[in-house]
Amino acid sequence: MLSEQGFEVLNGLLTWNPDKRLTASAALKHPWFDDLNAPPAPARKKEDLTSTLPKMADQLIVRPNLHKRQKLQCV
Repeated sequence: MLSEQGFEVLNGLLTWNPDKRLTASAALKHPWFDDLNAPPAPARKKEDLTSTLPKMADQLIVRPNLHKRQKLQCV
């Protein structure tokens, strides 16, 4: 669902009268877009990522013969 601020931006951009229509630059200055202008979250350290890999590997199901063709039989 679109927030009220999002609706304001959308309504402003879709206004029929070009003189009253919200410009792209004005729309981008609207508070609804503030999250886009926020600094990006810091990247995770390599150590953080590699520590999760063994845990994830334990959860994977190994199917070594998946690539081989198998004959199907009708029952």
